[in-house]
Amino acid sequence: MNKPENRFQRFFGRLLKNYLDSVIYGSFCAVILYFLCTLVFAFMGYKDYLGGAALMLLFCIIGIFAAAFTHHRTGFHKYDPEIIGDCFVGYNKKCRLFSESLSDLFNKRVNFALNGFKTLESDFADRTDDREKGVLAFYIGRCYDIMRYFPNASRYYGIAEGYGFNDSVLPLLKARCAAALGDTDEALRIYTGILDEPDNPFRRIVRTDIGKMYLHKDDGENALKWYSEAIRLRENYAEAMGGAAIALTLQRRYMEAEERYRSALLNNIADPVGYTSYYKSVLEAAKAEDEKAGERK
Repeated sequence: MNKPENRFQRFFGRLLKNYLDSVIYGSFCAVILYFLCTLVFAFMGYKDYLGGAALMLLFCIIGIFAAAFTHHRTGFHKYDPEIIGDCFVGYNKKCRLFSESLSDLFNKRVNFALNGFKTLESDFADRTDDREKGVLAFYIGRCYDIMRYFPNASRYYGIAEGYGFNDSVLPLLKARCAAALGDTDEALRIYTGILDEPDNPFRRIVRTDIGKMYLHKDDGENALKWYSEAIRLRENYAEAMGGAAIALTLQRRYMEAEERYRSALLNNIADPVGYTSYYKSVLEAAKAEDEKAGERK
């Protein structure tokens, strides 16, 4: 259960954030200062401008609430507001550290981000509720995941889930970790669960994910099956074409592979330079093996 002070911190933290984030508030502050100065002069007997200052203050208050409402709708956090929600909302040390670590993560300073999140985990455990612990564990897992420390990533994703973190991206990331760790059965179980959810926003990349998992096992046959299904459904189409080209190359179906490779480029596959290098290296390795096999005969 959230502590009462946490709810107050979130409320006032969000209010303060909305106030500070909008440039227009500088003008409002100037008007308020003008009104206060007018009051001082009014007490001194100069009341000519008091009515006008009161009207300006009224418009100032209306503007503040309108701007606060607008900024409140955009969320407190700059990154992943839909995932974080109202966790770590405020300007105390805990919330500042989380915000700084999150910024480090999104700006690819992953080591700094991990250090910050781990400091939160160790030093602020008694000042975070279960929802915040779930969010924190998720981002620690993301750091380990990006750093390719998949056992640690998988463990922290499990911790996040244990605290009730249930964003739809979590199963996908858990499946990818299982695949990276070689646990194909567990990865398939999770991936199949995602495919069984019609409203899951990540369904369209699951089949290409499974294809990639089999490619890493040099299983061109199973990889091609999943990539072909993705192509048929036009899911993650360019990546599916690119993966199919690799899978066909592993099966020595070079002409078909070349067609898929060109189609992947034409459909704007992500990182075409890196993908081309990958495809060419697999192709060269396959042909080199064919030559060695021919020599042995």
